[in-house]
Amino acid sequence: DNKTCDIYFMNGIVFKHYPLMKVISAQQAISALKYMVDGEVYF
Repeated sequence: DNKTCDIYFMNGIVFKHYPLMKVISAQQAISALKYMVDGEVYF
């Protein structure tokens, strides 16, 4: 089952449709920020 969630950070950044079973490192999360559009990163 591919369940997802939206993660809202206190600084306003949002990870949209983040897979619940996906584990990433802090470095991978930082790398994902280059794909941010209007404060949102889509997975």
